[in-house]
Order: sequence, then structure tokens, then C-alpha cells
Amino acid sequence: MASILSLCNFCRYIHFVKGYFKPILMKEAEKVISSYYQLQRRSATQNAARTTVRMLESLIRLAQAHARLMFRNEVTQLDAVAAILCIESSMTTSAIVDSVGNALHSNFTENPDQECILVGWILSSSYILLQYRLNLSW
Repeated sequence: MASILSLCNFCRYIHFVKGYFKPILMKEAEKVISSYYQLQRRSATQNAARTTVRMLESLIRLAQAHARLMFRNEVTQLDAVAAILCIESSMTTSAIVDSVGNALHSNFTENPDQECILVGWILSSSYILLQYRLNLSW
């Protein structure tokens, strides 16, 4: 338990990284985000109304936030992937809530840790397939 940050130290950490780091989008990260955005725009299975310029801006902001949390002034491919996984997870959760009708009426899993690992594995697998479809070189 000693390795867990106190709320006070966590707030200090967030305050520090927000003020100290101003990440710049690198070409590799830009390519990942741009390719994902274009793929979403072309995809027939996604709701076209959800794939807007706002989504692109959100991806960039999420990637920059991840870079800050990792103490970097450059947004890398890893940061772009983290942003994409966050958006994908949000869309998946939104679809689950939409199917239930109300988040308050949803059933919660018996083992949330196992569920989280499973969702992480599914999203990681999805990104590997996305990477293959985009023909990105790592």
C-alpha cells in the first residue's frame, strides 16, 4: 500500500505535469492519429456523425495528456495508441450503455478486474488489426 500516491501527492503530480510539459505532436504520432481518424471516417460500421473534427481534436489532446503523464515533451506513437484505445474504450462503453438504455440499470460484473483485463486484451488485439490495416511500420 505504500506505493499508492496520496490524493495530495497525486494532485501535485498533475499540477506539475500540466504546467511543465507542453508536448509537440511528432510525425509518427500524427500519422497514427490521422490514419485512425481517416479509417473511422471511411468505416461503414461506425456512426459517421460521431467521427467529426472534434474527435480528431480529442485524439490529439488525449495523446498530449498521455505524453505529459509520461514526462515527455513529444507525443510519440505510444501516446497516440493510448489515445486511440481510450476513444475505442469509450465507444465500446457507450455502446453497452446504449443497449441497456440507462447506465444505472446495467449489471456489473462479479469480477471487475478480470473484465478490465479482458477488455484491455480485446482493445489491444483490435489495435494490432488496425495497425495491420493501416500498414504502419514500427
